[in-house]
Amino acid sequence: MARSTSMIRTAYCVKRTSHYATRITQYLLLVSLLFVAACQANNDSTHHHRFSGVLEGMKVNVVAEVGGRILDITVEEGDPVTLGQPLVTLDDAALHAQVKQAQAALSAAEANLAQVKAGTRREAIAAAEAAWQQAQAERVGAALTLSNTLMIRKNPQQITAQVDAARSGVPLAEQNVAVAETRLAEARYWRDFYENDKGKHETLDRQIGIAQKNLEAAQAQLSGAQAQLNALQAMRSQPVLLQAQVNQARHAYSLTVASEAVAAANVIELKAGPTPEEVALAEAKVQQARAALNLARAAQSRAQIAAPLTGMVAQRSGHVGETVQPGSTLLALVNVDTLDMIIYVPQAQLPRVQIGMPVKVYVDTYPNETFKAEVVNIALQAQFSSRDTQNKEDRANIVFAVKVRLLNADGRLKSGMTADAELQLQ
Repeated sequence: MARSTSMIRTAYCVKRTSHYATRITQYLLLVSLLFVAACQANNDSTHHHRFSGVLEGMKVNVVAEVGGRILDITVEEGDPVTLGQPLVTLDDAALHAQVKQAQAALSAAEANLAQVKAGTRREAIAAAEAAWQQAQAERVGAALTLSNTLMIRKNPQQITAQVDAARSGVPLAEQNVAVAETRLAEARYWRDFYENDKGKHETLDRQIGIAQKNLEAAQAQLSGAQAQLNALQAMRSQPVLLQAQVNQARHAYSLTVASEAVAAANVIELKAGPTPEEVALAEAKVQQARAALNLARAAQSRAQIAAPLTGMVAQRSGHVGETVQPGSTLLALVNVDTLDMIIYVPQAQLPRVQIGMPVKVYVDTYPNETFKAEVVNIALQAQFSSRDTQNKEDRANIVFAVKVRLLNADGRLKSGMTADAELQLQ
């Protein structure tokens, strides 16, 4: 009886233990399935995230860099354009005149530089030497007048003899003037005679210059002789004016001495040739004139406005006949070969976003198609947030702008289409 009872208890324990083992196995299997499902759900939410946005093409405003009246606009809104295609023509009449003026200024500067480098012409040196000789003659005449005046003041009885001598000197001076006039006329005659022989022009022109200066010197000598005679006659008639005449003669003599020194310095300077500073100044003027010409040509070229990119005309603001100012917007172009899409990624997911990361774009217009794109830019600063970010819930709302770019070679996608961008975040 006791043995039977023991066997029954043993069988009951084995059966109960087997039941518990089955229950534990089922429980562990259920936990494993739940864990796998949770991991799968967690992986799905982590790897694939969709963000909404709008496709946008690169927009460029075509502006007038110079002012003027619009002569022609070759496109309308919606027209396709290619890079470098002429779009707008402005009236460049004023700009063309500025180019001509700059060209003339450059030519003058280059001619001046050539003249400076060549040095002073022989004709100019000869003229300066003649002027020096004239200044010497004037000084000699002034010295003679001063000497005679002093002598007369010292011995008034000699004034009559001085008047006679001065009176005889006037005809001699007149004769010298006549001779100088004859030589000048002769030089001009031979210059006209050899008008067609350009090889003799330089020599004949130099002779004319010398004859002209000699005539001026003779005329100055005649004027001095006449002035001396008048002064002597005045002193003889009014002896009280003798001291005033002496002072005047002394002042005139000092002026002629200064004039002679200036004329002599001019001759020396002309014979010495140009200084390095003069050449450098002339070269700087040429460079300045050339820069002004380049600037004028650049301004004229801007009267022809070409397309800065390949795309389509989104807006036309200018009209033919309208006068525009520099900086006025004439057209707006949009490049749709590549489209950008701005999406906003929460800051918690931002570390898993990388530039160059592939992106799948789903456009609402083509629901059954997927377009390839990539991340090209990540903002360095949050775009917006609530005023108070001290608690965790508010900080979770902070987002960063991420730019996604996709190719649009076939042109089916348009700027302004709505789309979703799917990022596979790890």
